[in-house]
Amino acid sequence: MANIYDIAKKASVSTATVSRVINHDKNVSDKTRKKILKILEEENYVFNANAGSLRRKKTQIIAIIVPDIKNPYFNNLASGIEEKAFDKNYNVIFCSTYEDLNREEKYMKMLIEKRIAGVIIIPATNRGSHLKIFNEKKIPLVFLDRKIIGIEADCVVSDDRNAAKDLTCHLLKLGYKKIAIINCPTVLSTGKDRLDGYLDALEESKITAKDEYIKEVENNEISAYNILKEMMSKKNRPEAVFTTTNSITKGVIKAIHEKGLVIPNDIALVCFDGIETYPFLTACEQHAYLRGGIACDLIIDRVEKNNAQDFQNVILKTVLDIRESCGCKIRKHSF
Repeated sequence: MANIYDIAKKASVSTATVSRVINHDKNVSDKTRKKILKILEEENYVFNANAGSLRRKKTQIIAIIVPDIKNPYFNNLASGIEEKAFDKNYNVIFCSTYEDLNREEKYMKMLIEKRIAGVIIIPATNRGSHLKIFNEKKIPLVFLDRKIIGIEADCVVSDDRNAAKDLTCHLLKLGYKKIAIINCPTVLSTGKDRLDGYLDALEESKITAKDEYIKEVENNEISAYNILKEMMSKKNRPEAVFTTTNSITKGVIKAIHEKGLVIPNDIALVCFDGIETYPFLTACEQHAYLRGGIACDLIIDRVEKNNAQDFQNVILKTVLDIRESCGCKIRKHSF
């Protein structure tokens, strides 16, 4: 197999010029670039990324740390990142923490050892002290979906508070008064902001928030399933439910169906993010794929410009997608 010296000799250029072409350096003429690329293709040349990263002290690899890559929402975020990275000649490593801080810390150590170029993270906690090592190592960091104060990083999030307020106000306009929220942990910025938006809507409508309708659960189906079954077994059960993640939404739907109830005839439902298998859901759509691409643009810009100033806080609006589950168009059959 040909090495970089063979390629340089055949192209009558220096090894430095071949290296610039391989690393997409713009300081090479188009004519020379095309000539070298043709020879690289003819020789089936494979670039040794590890050797290159040792010389440069970084790779053309960015990492994505998410709570659960199987979750359709996080998967869409990751897909947006991967597509954008591919277009810009970067590779991607996926890490799934399952909301486990210890797992997150182990991934961080591994990524630093691999000389990762940058990290996009949906953090497992609101405590960010362990993430400061990325700042110390001068590894660019972007928070996606969830933010942590006190860490030098760009941030791409939804306007969670206003989106939650919009969903709750929509139910209020339909005449519901007993509106429950089943929320992810409020130690996460998303959980806190979405609860605040729910409370804002109730306060604006002069409705007193009741603890029996405010439930915080782990961000998984089983926790949501159990809490909804408990709520629906009580006399003063809610007329409508607002779920703040799609994992929670799935658990709630399962519990409603097992109770023999019909959405929205017996109980209305609104949520964050639609779910393909439940096309009837009224939801605030966050355009996850697009946000992933924006996060990728930010991290690559930091990597290539080697700039650690003027961090951006990108807050993106959501879109309220009104469908049948809220009860605006009551149907006679169950979904």
